[in-house]
Formats: sequence, structure tokens, C-alpha cells
Amino acid sequence: MKSSILLALTLLLGACSTAHLIQTDKTNELKITMKDKVIAEGKGDPFYKHTVNLTNLNIEQTVYKMKDGSILTYEDARAATSNQFTHSMARSVTIIFPTYNATLISIKDNLHFFKLIAKDKSETEYLILENMNKKRVKMVYGLDKNLFYSIYGILIESKESIISNSNKSVNESLDNPESYIKSRWNHKNIILDLIVSKVGTSKIRI
Repeated sequence: MKSSILLALTLLLGACSTAHLIQTDKTNELKITMKDKVIAEGKGDPFYKHTVNLTNLNIEQTVYKMKDGSILTYEDARAATSNQFTHSMARSVTIIFPTYNATLISIKDNLHFFKLIAKDKSETEYLILENMNKKRVKMVYGLDKNLFYSIYGILIESKESIISNSNKSVNESLDNPESYIKSRWNHKNIILDLIVSKVGTSKIRI
């Protein structure tokens, strides 16, 4: 079982708050914030980085080994100037992760909570996605189930809680870092799935 890898502060939610998923290269931290307060944060070592360059779309992928030994994958996909993601985020996730059945659990502001179950039932992933005006999509996955639903509870159900590190490590090999990247970005996404398109040239699909 994957361990809980993010540490968090107690947060009393306020009205008109906007949640964000933040990655900082300088400190190698991943954070989820709301109203400039940290809900969850974790620091790790980026042991694998990869860039995917597609027509009108650039994706930066980073795999982190967190301080407790667990693994998180962070992806940052940016549409080119005058382009945007064509579909709803729920539809986009089914295109980006074609080997999984995706269930949208809920949405809070820009943040989307997804449960991904492999089509062969071999694994389940918990994913948090930030949609930045359909121009940029940030995702983090590899989350422990309890951690995922704790963050979900704070953001969606306005619960006060403290998310703590489980101090459990995963015994997974780092020899094949690409295996932690579950997305499938390729030119089919652009040509057949029309995952991004020119602004104003087509209606946003749902």
C-alpha cells in the first residue's frame, strides 16, 4: 500500500477561497493551498524528469521519492499560445489515462478529484487535478487513499482536520522510474482526440 506522503496544517475554510496545486522546483515541494494557507505539503527528491513536446502542447513530468519513501508523480501540461484544452476535465482525463476507468469524485474551484481504476483491475490511483482556465492542467497522483480523502474532506466538506504522515514506506524499485508515469501523451491526443484546439475554432466539448 502506498503511504501517506503529505504533511498538513489544520485549516478552517473561509468563503470565496480558491484552492491551488503548487509545485516548487527550488525546494522540491508539492503543496495544496487555499486562501494562501497550506492544506497539505510534502518535500521529496525528484529522481526522474521527462518532457513531452506535442503540437501545441508541452508536458513536464516529475516523479518524486518523498521523505517517507513513497512515490508521487506530478505533471504540468501547458497549451500553446491561442490554444486551450478542448474537453471537460473529466473527458480529458479519460484521454490522458486510456488504460484506466476514471471517476470524477468532486470539484472544488479549479481542483478536480479523480479515482482511476486500471481496466485490468490491477491497481487504483488517486489523482488531484488543477484546471487553470483550460490553458494549463496540473496533476498529482500516487496519493494514498486515506490522504486523498482527507484532503477531499477539508476542501469539499469544509472539515477541520490534520493530515499526518503515516511513516510507512513502499518497497518499490526505482530502477524503472517511467513506470510511475501513468499518463499516455502522444500525437493521437492531438490529432484524433483533439485534446487541445485553437481558441474560438471549436466549441468546448463536455
